[in-house]
Amino acid sequence: MTILAEHRLLAVPDRRVIELYDADAYVDTSAVLDQLDEHVVAGDGYHLYIGSLQSGVGVEVTIRVHSAPPATWPPAAGSTELTLECATGSLIVGEFTAGVAGEVELPRPGVYRVRASWQGRESTAHQASAIRMRAVEEQWSRAATRQALDTIAGSETYCFDMWYLHEPEDDDPE
Repeated sequence: MTILAEHRLLAVPDRRVIELYDADAYVDTSAVLDQLDEHVVAGDGYHLYIGSLQSGVGVEVTIRVHSAPPATWPPAAGSTELTLECATGSLIVGEFTAGVAGEVELPRPGVYRVRASWQGRESTAHQASAIRMRAVEEQWSRAATRQALDTIAGSETYCFDMWYLHEPEDDDPE
């Protein structure tokens, strides 16, 4: 098993959600978003959604593309496996309604198996809440509050280990 590509970026959960999707994908998201109450990461085959426990503090998102599924995985607080179709090969990491945090070019378009894992969700949410409470009690400025929140950015992490399964589905039969 070889890592073909690895990308890391910081994304800020908007309404506690971060999403990954193909550059050309558009689907109704409401049913999948409802799943985030029970699952940390949920998907519909075209979108993956991360359900953070906080908004406003950057989380580290790592996307690794493997030549085959790894035999072992690093320790994580939790994980799940899903499938994601990326027909263009351009994977968008979005901050839900706030916009695009980054774009990752996959080695090739196709349908991928994805193992999503995470660390630091609870501790980051608790730290962010404590900072915000202190900011209110001590009447910090917005800039001081933002600076304090930035000190914990990246302590919540999500890793998407992906491996190619097959060519994209042909949704437009002739």
